[in-house]
Amino acid sequence: MKRIIYAGCILLMFFLVSCSDFLDKEPFEDPSAETINDEASAIALTNAAYQPMQRPKLYNMRMWTLDIVAGNSEVGAGGGDDGIETIQLANFVAGPDNFAAVDLWRGPNPGVLYCNTVLANIPGMNISQDIKNRCIGEAKFLRASYYFILVQLFGDVPLSLSPAKPGDDLFPARTSKEAIYKDVIIPDLLDAINLLPRREEYSSKDLGRASKGLPPVCSQKYILQQGNIRSV
Repeated sequence: MKRIIYAGCILLMFFLVSCSDFLDKEPFEDPSAETINDEASAIALTNAAYQPMQRPKLYNMRMWTLDIVAGNSEVGAGGGDDGIETIQLANFVAGPDNFAAVDLWRGPNPGVLYCNTVLANIPGMNISQDIKNRCIGEAKFLRASYYFILVQLFGDVPLSLSPAKPGDDLFPARTSKEAIYKDVIIPDLLDAINLLPRREEYSSKDLGRASKGLPPVCSQKYILQQGNIRSV
């Protein structure tokens, strides 16, 4: 019996030591400058900034249901409570617990975080200037797009221009939509015009990335005109 207990103690000690080694790992999910150090990593980090657009909180569901909210379509579906959150929005009777509104409020924020992470890390990387410019341009375009969605739907919204970190305020005050147009959306889009390649300059494997199609002067005038109109 003593031998069994002794053997069990040895096995337990071995198990605890092994668990300690197994659990004591670096935070691999941390996108710090130390872990992003080559072109492949820079491109992968930039690719992540597109991903929130594919989620149900944005273009995989909620964004196209805005056509119903606008009165251009009907919910249809299975009746009863099916699509009730969209019906409430369309009828202007949605409360703070309406999960379609909550989805649209939350949906762009992961994209903003990923864009801010790109913009915080990639400018200082020792990589090809063309890739660096492209990644920064994509992140600027995407951040402007995410904030455009937010201000179009909610007006004044919290503004973040750097990656979130522990200890940050979890309930930041709203910034006026006029300030977000002036300080973020328009400058980001103008920077994107200068940094992004034209669509025809992409290889076939990169088609679908943010690009510029209009001549730079025309694009800048259009953005400034739209920004002035929308920020009134």
